[in-house]
Amino acid sequence: MATITKRDTGGWQAKVRRTGYPTKSKTFATRADAVRWAAIVESELARGVFIDSGPAERTTIGQALELFKAEVVPRRRCQSSDPSRLRTLARHLGSYSIARLQPMHVANYRDMRLKTVGPESVISELNLLNRVLRWVGIEKGVYYPGELPTARVSKPKRPRGRERRVTDAELNAIIGATDSPELVAIVRLAVATAMRRSELVALEWRHVDLERRIALLPTTKNGEPRRVPLSPDAVAVLCHLARRVDGKVFGLRPSSVQQAFQRALERARRRYLERDVSEGHPTDEAFLRGLHFHDLRHEATSRLFERGDMDLMEVALITGHKDLRMLQRYTHLRPETVARKLALSSRAVTQVAPEST
Repeated sequence: MATITKRDTGGWQAKVRRTGYPTKSKTFATRADAVRWAAIVESELARGVFIDSGPAERTTIGQALELFKAEVVPRRRCQSSDPSRLRTLARHLGSYSIARLQPMHVANYRDMRLKTVGPESVISELNLLNRVLRWVGIEKGVYYPGELPTARVSKPKRPRGRERRVTDAELNAIIGATDSPELVAIVRLAVATAMRRSELVALEWRHVDLERRIALLPTTKNGEPRRVPLSPDAVAVLCHLARRVDGKVFGLRPSSVQQAFQRALERARRRYLERDVSEGHPTDEAFLRGLHFHDLRHEATSRLFERGDMDLMEVALITGHKDLRMLQRYTHLRPETVARKLALSSRAVTQVAPEST
């Protein structure tokens, strides 16, 4: 039952009471607006689809982001980039109330961010905003009135997967350009296991079984533990490492690995150019150019496929990819490797072919 009353302070208050629901009320400038709102609320209550927009009107996007940062981010396994993304979202969208955020605002944010960062970063930011809006509705009762604006805005097209392969000559040059035995071991283990940088530096000896040739990763990017089969090359790398008193396999932090890898890469490139100049060799402009540490995981994954004796699911077991389409993006086989296999297969068929009569 709705009642409309004129307030002494001005305006008209609509109040809706219905058994089983708390009383809903809102003040409007005109009586017509109050009557219209009350009719809508009564209809939605009768159909069981009413969403109280009051909390969403009183709560800003910035406040929701802060709540998420305080209560959810510390529990998330993959949280290193969350604070930065939350700050960026708050800077550009934080002043809007949740109820007033429109798809147009999200689309403008998307287009603005694409001018300075890549599609993957923008997709991650939009996904995080969507997660925050869903969480604050479910956990805090601050529901967006209708379909979330993030669900109604198209996301940037993902770029093609990187096709940069790492050659043995480049790996040897990088290894030879560092004074850090730990970085050498990490680089070799990365290529032998396809582990991520964060997984390598978190590795502990209590989770490494050299006899069974298995390494347990209790915490991974997708939130599930993973047992990584160790190749003979991986076992050899681990066997040559000294045991640390803290039980960790490596003492470097993820950021330290990145910095040491970059320094070694730049030093190796300088040495390569100096050698070519002094000895008169032609310079390969692509040698050691455009390499990132994560490319070692790409390379390791491609080499697993190029072995020829492992199927897609076996490779996924090692790399930890749950989405096989993503696994394909990380994998770039060399055409010459496939050509050699075709040649070997052709010779084998020729050898077993029956003689003509």
